Amino acid sequence: GDEDKTRVAALLNAILWFFIVSASLYWIFAPIAPEMMYRPAIIILPFVLAMLVLKQFVNWGYLKLTGNLVVFFLWLMFTVATFYGANYHNPAFMGYLVVVICAGLILTWRSAIGWSVFSILTNAVMLKLGQDGVLPASDTVTPPFAFWSAQTLYIIACTFMLSQTLRKIDDARTKAEHELKERKRLESEREKVIQELETKNAELERFTYTVSHDLKSPLITIGG
Repeated sequence: GDEDKTRVAALLNAILWFFIVSASLYWIFAPIAPEMMYRPAIIILPFVLAMLVLKQFVNWGYLKLTGNLVVFFLWLMFTVATFYGANYHNPAFMGYLVVVICAGLILTWRSAIGWSVFSILTNAVMLKLGQDGVLPASDTVTPPFAFWSAQTLYIIACTFMLSQTLRKIDDARTKAEHELKERKRLESEREKVIQELETKNAELERFTYTVSHDLKSPLITIGG
């Protein structure tokens, strides 16, 4: 029965379905070398399962918790992906852009700033660990088309969420315009009612004066 919660729930459902479908398609069709096929399973399968669980959270009405968990699982997925190649050749590094946009869309602009700072620090730590040899370097046998596929998916994800943002803004603007028109209509009707009441009050005053005069005339005559 809450219009705002219904709108947020619809937005979360759309985002969750997008992540479920896009992650599954990337897992199935991404051009990854056969000896590395276990990596997407380790990273993407838990993410998809988490998104399915969060859809149930939306149905239960835990919208704020779901929004925070969606952003966290996105960050976790890209961070885990960088453990398999901690340098700039890893396409997972660009995925943090999706985290920031998602935080801004379903949480607040302050959350977007916080997650952007956190993601930048995460990138810096990962690169430093890769340079120090703590984490392995990116796999050189990954075909270039795999990088293109990952970047294309990130661009599509960002475009989808930005379009949802713009649609949300348009809906809010349309609602505000409708409420403004309705308020002007009510004010116009109220002014019309006030004018009618003033007219009726004036008629009532004239009627009262006439009746009073008609009643006084015989009384004056009788008195005379």
